[in-house]
Amino acid sequence: MALEQMPPILLLGHDTPAKLFRHRCTEWADRPALRRKQKGIWYSVTWAGYYERARAVGLALADLGCGRGDAITILAENRPEWVYADMGGQCMGLVGNGIYPTSSPEQAEYILTNSDSRVVFVENDEQLDKLLLIRERCPALLKIIVMDLTGLRNFRDPQVVSFDDFIAHGRELARTQAASFEAAIDAGRAGDVAFLVYTSGTTGAPKGAMVSNRNLMFQIGCVTQYISIGPGDKTLSFLPLCHIAERMATVFNHLSVGMIVHFPENSGTVFNDIKEVAPHLLFAPPRFWEKLYSQIELFMQDSIPLARRFYRWAFAEGKAIAEAKIEGREVSGMRRWRFKVLQVIALSNVRSFLGLQNVQNALTGAAPVPPDLLKWYMSIGIDLLEAYGMTESTGFSTATPPDRIKIGFAGVKALDTEIKLGPEDEVMIRGPNVFM
Repeated sequence: MALEQMPPILLLGHDTPAKLFRHRCTEWADRPALRRKQKGIWYSVTWAGYYERARAVGLALADLGCGRGDAITILAENRPEWVYADMGGQCMGLVGNGIYPTSSPEQAEYILTNSDSRVVFVENDEQLDKLLLIRERCPALLKIIVMDLTGLRNFRDPQVVSFDDFIAHGRELARTQAASFEAAIDAGRAGDVAFLVYTSGTTGAPKGAMVSNRNLMFQIGCVTQYISIGPGDKTLSFLPLCHIAERMATVFNHLSVGMIVHFPENSGTVFNDIKEVAPHLLFAPPRFWEKLYSQIELFMQDSIPLARRFYRWAFAEGKAIAEAKIEGREVSGMRRWRFKVLQVIALSNVRSFLGLQNVQNALTGAAPVPPDLLKWYMSIGIDLLEAYGMTESTGFSTATPPDRIKIGFAGVKALDTEIKLGPEDEVMIRGPNVFM
């Protein structure tokens, strides 16, 4: 069956993320949706505030001349403005796109010209400099919107506008044109392209994978298959938002379960911010989890002998239980009781030191996970669950249930998804999550 002939995937009666977004912003209007740390203080934005800002961005983009199907691009670290621009554009039927902040001007140029992007949102003067070098070779580009004007006080350019001025213009438009924003959301269809993710695959220049509204609605509906949190629970957005995993986690999983997404002050404060937020959900590649583990090893080297002794004892008991769980062996009641006591004495402090005392879902993927790392986290009472997916499958394809942890296992497949090995052992996936 052709994609355009497939029935739409409905969630709460909606067939596009934009319609679901509007529903959630009404349903959860007064609840916090996003938090951003600035100068050491966490500031909250409610779901109603999120909607109001996305609407302002969407109307301002339309006023520039951006029409349904046009592409917009974001070149910035994780911050609320990223999702305002992304969701505001998608509500208007625009195609979102992201560029890694570490990209060179030449890499940015390739993506901007390949996608025919009409507007680029950049974070600061550093990213603006890249655009100024290449904009003459990007004929479709109308405007450059700058989020942070630090260092640009005296800068003037007719093609460049501040995000604050841009969103203020959108708010003014909303006084008389709010209905056009609602109409644009209503006009969205399941088969429309929602956003692009540029991925290089194995060879050649990056390709823009087209992800549809239908793909997204399927994945939003799958969220509760592999995470178990709800409205008001906390997570942290710190992996690149132009990557499919973080884009789904921050922008779209959010619409399913309503957790509060926290944005760190900057990429250098992530580990401290985790301690402050104490998230219920944390997804990161194995290298990140290894760094957290290293913090404990360094800390224990400087601790008093008694603390080290209790930690080693607790870890040994936890490791024995972890290995039994992985191998499917029974654990004696005495050992379980002893480990429970040691968790209170020693391991609860370890989890609190890392900011993981509230973690209900610790997820990892994107690379093989060292077996000893899995065992270490299980030994301190945290099940580090592996997942597998690709840009081309809109992220999640398999995830590990807590009761089926084993070494070298990336979990069970999503419902309504087919997965098998091809003739040369390549992984083959078929389902509503496969990109356009």
